[in-house]
Amino acid sequence: MKTTAYYQKRKEFARLYRMGKYTQRDIAKMIGIREATASQWVRELAPVLLCATKRNLTEELDRVTALQKYAENRDTILDLISDIERVERLITRAYNASN
Repeated sequence: MKTTAYYQKRKEFARLYRMGKYTQRDIAKMIGIREATASQWVRELAPVLLCATKRNLTEELDRVTALQKYAENRDTILDLISDIERVERLITRAYNASN
C-alpha cells in the first residue's frame, strides 16, 4: 500500500518536472527517490502533462482570439494544438504498448 509520503513525493516530482529547470536525476536526489522511480513517473506523467498543455493552449487561444488584433494567430495556435494532440496520441500508444 502506498503511503501519504509516496503521494507527496510524486506530487512534488510532478511540480518540479513541469517547471523544466531540473533533470530527472536532480529531482530524484532532491526528493529522495531512485532514478528508476523518476523515469517511471516521467513515463506516467507524459500524457497528463500534454493534456494540461493542450488545455492551456486552448484557453490561451480563446483569450487571444477575443482580442481582434491577435485573430490572425488563430490558425497557428490551432495548428500547435493539433500537433500536441498528435504527440499525445503517440505517447499514449507507446505508454500502453510498454505496459
